[in-house]
Amino acid sequence: MGKIEPRQFVLKDGRKGIIRTAEEADAEKVLRQIISVLEEAEYTITTYPEDGADFTVAKEREWVKNHMEGDGKLLVVAEINGEIVGSADLHNRDNRS
Repeated sequence: MGKIEPRQFVLKDGRKGIIRTAEEADAEKVLRQIISVLEEAEYTITTYPEDGADFTVAKEREWVKNHMEGDGKLLVVAEINGEIVGSADLHNRDNRS
């Protein structure tokens, strides 16, 4: 299980944000952020809603929990004014097989 100390940052416009380890309670906000990126991005491999028809808050909660409990995994979020505006999924790759 990975965890980082929360870090505050200030945007050029003066808004304050925080980068921190994701929590299970963030699942719905993380899902909204991911869907937003998929809807807006012209050059992503995965598209929404075509490829994301099975995206649910319950599945996202399980995915976040998996990162919280899994060895060598970390899910980091960037939050501004209570909204998740970015996320990074980090994990070790098992090359022993």
